[in-house]
Amino acid sequence: LKEYENKEKDDIKKQHPEIGNFCEEVNKFYCKMNKIFWNEFNKFIEKEEISFLESSTNKKMNGVLFDSNVDDWNENNSKFDDKIMNKSKLLFLVEDEKRNKFGCYVNETINKYDSWIVDQNGFVFKLKRDGNNNMKKFNNKSGHGSFQLYQKSHERLFWIGCCGAIIYKSNYKSSSNYNSTTSGCGNINYPGTDSYELSGHSGSFTPQRIVVIEMN
Repeated sequence: LKEYENKEKDDIKKQHPEIGNFCEEVNKFYCKMNKIFWNEFNKFIEKEEISFLESSTNKKMNGVLFDSNVDDWNENNSKFDDKIMNKSKLLFLVEDEKRNKFGCYVNETINKYDSWIVDQNGFVFKLKRDGNNNMKKFNNKSGHGSFQLYQKSHERLFWIGCCGAIIYKSNYKSSSNYNSTTSGCGNINYPGTDSYELSGHSGSFTPQRIVVIEMN
């Protein structure tokens, strides 16, 4: 099959050299952009964090479904739900303005809006607190919701864990004194946790980057 594909490519180049050259340039550009993306992504997530998350899920990272650095997450125009709807085994990572990094793993299929997904195989986690390594896993409470996705028109993007972090759309302005994108409490209220376990500080926090990774 590979030999047949190569022959077809050679025939196209001979008959239409301009198309062959164009395809080669497109492929080079794609490879270059893909390399830039992964180099930049590897600055966001460290090897120790990858090892922790893969060990915690007993799965390997398969690819990035959503990255707020490149994908729209504004109210009404968000691509977030399009990227994750009807998918399972997803890692949600959030980094805020104080370099706290946390998130959740959803093993169940995300197939509904504005309603809790109960997932006994999912969990909440934190990777950094104030920029320092502080990796910890919090198993979901039995019978409690672990993840909630909101519709495009909603001011919220998603909700991590029962009584956990609420992530708002990028253009959301809170009713408080904050004048930037703010998200709700970082307290997951699980046994063995302290106040604001995820965000590391009281009150609202500002997401700097949100990444969703598909596991396999």
